[in-house]
Amino acid sequence: AGQYESTWWTDIVAKNVTPEITNVDLVLHTPGGEITSTTAIPGSNQGIFEDVVGLMGQHGKGLLEIRSDHPLMVAGKMYSASLAGTAGGSLVGRDPSEGLVAGNTRWLPGLRQLWDAYRTNINVTNTSDSPARVGITLFSTYGDRLTSYTLQVPPKAVRQDIEPFRHRALRPNLGWGFARVAVEKGEGVFVSASVIDSRTNDVVMVPMTR
Repeated sequence: AGQYESTWWTDIVAKNVTPEITNVDLVLHTPGGEITSTTAIPGSNQGIFEDVVGLMGQHGKGLLEIRSDHPLMVAGKMYSASLAGTAGGSLVGRDPSEGLVAGNTRWLPGLRQLWDAYRTNINVTNTSDSPARVGITLFSTYGDRLTSYTLQVPPKAVRQDIEPFRHRALRPNLGWGFARVAVEKGEGVFVSASVIDSRTNDVVMVPMTR
């Protein structure tokens, strides 16, 4: 369940890029512990996991780790649904080695916060076995610094910061803005933002950029 009467699902597609059968473990890291589902994908086929969290008998938020004995290409979609259909954004599978380490800085451009029109959430994912600490600074579209704060992220966890422009910067009608993210501690850290149309719950995923 989400804001503005939204309900969110995640579909995952895993493409086996080899001719061999690939054994796959889907590991959902949740605050209550790990949930694992095991399957196999035939050679050169793709495995489809619609509503992967529900498929594993869970609900809520978490980090999905995919383990396999042969290479996979992984993609997906996070979306809300209504009588008019679905609205959402695409997801791309990432290797933990691609994540940020302490000292790295990235940007999240094109963020929006407008009462009953647009909202932005910032997501920090820690894929490592150690805690991470990330500093976030919010700016208006004109480069005015609004506020800075720190997020602590446990190992193998996702921290979703809900509407920071509204709740942390106290700017619910900001319009456009952006954020700077600096990893202060940890490794294997990924940062993104979701900009959501509050009228339709359509979402645009904003990846971290240099």
